[in-house]
This record gives sequence, structure tokens and C-alpha cells, in this order.
Amino acid sequence: MNRPERFEPATCRTVSIILPAHNAAPYVEEAVRAMLTQTWTDFDLFILDDGSTDGTLEIVERLAREDDRIHVVKNGENLGLIATLNIGLGLATGKYIARMDADDYSPPERLAIQVAFLEQHEEVVALGSNGRFFGVKTGVLNVPQTAGAVRTRLIFDNPMIHSAILMRREWLVAHGIQYRKRAPHSEDYDFWVQIVEAGGDIVNLPEQLLYYRVHETNVTRLKRRQLEESSGEIRRRQMANLGCSFTPEEVDVLDTFMFRKRYHATKAENALIRSIHAKLARLPLPVGSLSRRFERGRFIASLFSRPHGMRDKLKLAAALGRINPLTAAVFTVLFALGKP
Repeated sequence: MNRPERFEPATCRTVSIILPAHNAAPYVEEAVRAMLTQTWTDFDLFILDDGSTDGTLEIVERLAREDDRIHVVKNGENLGLIATLNIGLGLATGKYIARMDADDYSPPERLAIQVAFLEQHEEVVALGSNGRFFGVKTGVLNVPQTAGAVRTRLIFDNPMIHSAILMRREWLVAHGIQYRKRAPHSEDYDFWVQIVEAGGDIVNLPEQLLYYRVHETNVTRLKRRQLEESSGEIRRRQMANLGCSFTPEEVDVLDTFMFRKRYHATKAENALIRSIHAKLARLPLPVGSLSRRFERGRFIASLFSRPHGMRDKLKLAAALGRINPLTAAVFTVLFALGKP
């Protein structure tokens, strides 16, 4: 296996930004320049080219000649995102590690806001934020904010925008946390779970500090099935650790509804979903009673592919009502109020 070129930065800066890039020529310059215009200027930007064949490497090398904070790391071959991210973790020397994707961008104040927060909150290990979609999809991307809300959502889903993160490097090193091959296309979800299971707090800021580009080549669009299967394993492992295990039949129902857009269930499936709901009701979630009910309802909603249209939302509410009317009512009200 070919290894990337190794180097040592001349100085140790406060923030090390890790930006992996593979065939990102249409977008990467915008992402890089957004980081170069940050009001917080004490950073190194590690751009890891993972065997691109479309001119990405030439673009980032040109940008590196313009700014000595940029360090281009070239994989000798396409190693994949997980291996590339871990190379970035190993190269980082800053007090904090920031993530950025080659097709997203951040407003100029992002790093300054995040660094200031982590300097004042020693208990927080990883800090994210709300964001916005742009590209073929637009809109607000809201995520839970408090440590308890993030921990609860992690049990059911990934509540973090990966490229909006700022993390404490020494804490990660001390706890041996890296991206793992066991979670293909859900490596970030698994990463956050490792942090909270090691005792670290994760929170999100209400500011929109990340603009997430949606396009036809997003991994979440191209590798949806693998992502859902991988995230399902992470979800079930967490629940098992909390004393909530599912039978093979229940797992089959969970997986079936995850991958199909339908808003009804057979009589046998309804019985299995009620059983799942009863187990979820006993989970020890670190949030208030309404939030617990909402999170359970939201997870059950994910079995029905989280519809966007009003007609499908009504079908979903009816489906939830057959499982537990009160959960359906609370979920519907909170969803209508715009809760994430």
C-alpha cells in the first residue's frame, strides 16, 4: 500500500483543519478559500488528496503556493475516506482539530466562534453547529444542541454535521479514538458514539456555521443502502449496551422499513413494531419526558423513511397512532413546530 508523503509543519498552530478530497475539482477551491478567509487565522489546513484523477490535486497544489498554512498530502492510491481521515488525525498538531469536506463551505466567523466556545467549556470534547443545505436541495439543517439531547439522538441517529466539527486533539489521542472500518459510510456516526461512550460531551451551537452542498455524487445519495445498514448496526449496538436488544424478526422489520417508502404495516408487522416501541420506552434517555417521547416517535418515523410531503406526514401520523396514539400526537406537534 502506498503511503502519503509525510512532513512536519514549521509551527504548531491552534487549529488543524482536515480536508479530505477525492475527485472534487468542481468544488474544492470554494471550500478551501472559505477556510482561508476565516477571521480566526491561527490554523494549518491539511488537504489530503485521496488518489484524485480529475485535477483536484493540481488545484490544491496551486492554492498551497498562495498560502503557507496549506499542506497538501497526497495518497499514493485511493485509500478511501476512513483511512484518509485517520491519516489526517495523525498529521494534526493543533490543540483543536476541525473538519471540512471538499464540497462544503463555512462562513468566515466559524472557527472564531467555535474556538471561543471550547476555550470556555473544558468539558466539551467535540463541537458542531446548525447548518444550511444548498445545491440541488436548500433549507435549514437543525440539529440538537445540548449534550443530553445529542447523546439521546445518537442512540437513534447521527445528530452531527461532520464537516462542522471542532474537537480537542489531545482528548481523542488519550482515548485512542479514530475512524473505524467497521462503520463504512457511517464512520462519523461511529466516531461520535466512541466519544460519548468514553465519557466526552458533544454539543452543537445554534449558529449556522456550515453550508452543506447537496449534489448527485454525495456519498449519502450514492451509498444510501450501505450507510443505513452500517448506521443500523451502530444504533442496535448502543441500544443493546443500554439493555434494549431486538429479536431477529424485529431487526428484519427495522431494516425493511428503513429501506422502503411505505406508510402501512401488516398486522404481524404492527405487533413487532409495538414490541419495538415498548422496548424503546424503557431506554434510559438523558432528556425530559416530552423529548424522550419525541425521540422514540422520531425513530419509529425513520422506519417510514421520514416523509417530506404533508400527505405523507398525515399517513405517518396515522401509522404512529396505530402503535401509540400519544407518541403520535406528541411527535406530530413537535414536528410541526420545527423541532429537529
